[in-house]
Amino acid sequence: YAECGGYMYLCAGLEAAAEGHGLDGERRVWPMCGVLEATARMGQGLRSLGYRDVRFTGGAPLGLPLETCRGHEFHWSHIELHRPYAPLYDVTDRTGTRPEGVHHGNVRAGYVHLYWGGLADAAAGGNMDMETAPAAPAPLSPAGQVILLNGPSSAGKSTLARALQEKLLADHGRHSIILSMDDLLRACPGRPGALLQGMAATGLPLTAILHAATAEAAHAGAWVIVDHVLGERPDWIADLWRRLRGIPVLPVQVCCELGELERREKGRTDRTPDWPHAARQARDIHAPLPGELRIDTSCTSPEHCAARILSALALHGKAMPSPTLEEDSHEA
Repeated sequence: YAECGGYMYLCAGLEAAAEGHGLDGERRVWPMCGVLEATARMGQGLRSLGYRDVRFTGGAPLGLPLETCRGHEFHWSHIELHRPYAPLYDVTDRTGTRPEGVHHGNVRAGYVHLYWGGLADAAAGGNMDMETAPAAPAPLSPAGQVILLNGPSSAGKSTLARALQEKLLADHGRHSIILSMDDLLRACPGRPGALLQGMAATGLPLTAILHAATAEAAHAGAWVIVDHVLGERPDWIADLWRRLRGIPVLPVQVCCELGELERREKGRTDRTPDWPHAARQARDIHAPLPGELRIDTSCTSPEHCAARILSALALHGKAMPSPTLEEDSHEA
């Protein structure tokens, strides 16, 4: 996602006056990133200045659930696109409405500096007065809620789950429970290996037990934080989605750079490290889930990651409901 100067930086080149030649003197083109087939051209005077309203036509940046937003524009340059990119948004100012920006693949770019302080209002479809302070975030849903932390071993799901639990209580006075496969295994008598062998012999579905506990708690009105490697099998996704039908679910893909993931996995003391297994999970098994929020724990504290998750929930008022059974089969 790029704004203004970042938009220019994604172009193939930047045309501007050569050093010592003034605004209208000899010009040259400096190479930029080349992500977009476009040239940014510096002008000789102010081209755009003022507040703007935007309506997204190509999907909001960063996966945010927005249709409209407010912002500000200030630049001397313009961007010449060398291919017909789809616009990112329609921009409205005092002169009218026009398409602007670029929506292409995973790139969202435009000139408008969006006003992030108004996200809660924009997500709710409101028209915020730019002369007043932004409204407080919407309260969290009072009903049952599932926050699904889905990611590879050692990505930081367990630590993030505890940070979420603490922040929910400290900031919102809301109690929650954490459910994970590791906790389920520890709660059972005997060695985990022996338990798994016994379950394999009897056909008892351990994952289904975790899913059933999650669904029962959520349907009873509890907030449940689930630490899961859900992407292991498509049938696990379908089973959990079916059980959570009607319950708000926020899927969170917890990821980590491979180097940091390896360091964490090899340094584990709660169990025998298994780096090949963790690496396989990180590389191969995590397809995006519907409405998923992506959290990278590589260099960010668990507390900051937890705050981002709760901000996403407050932005919605509640998370996206779990998909219908028809969507389940499609996603699986």
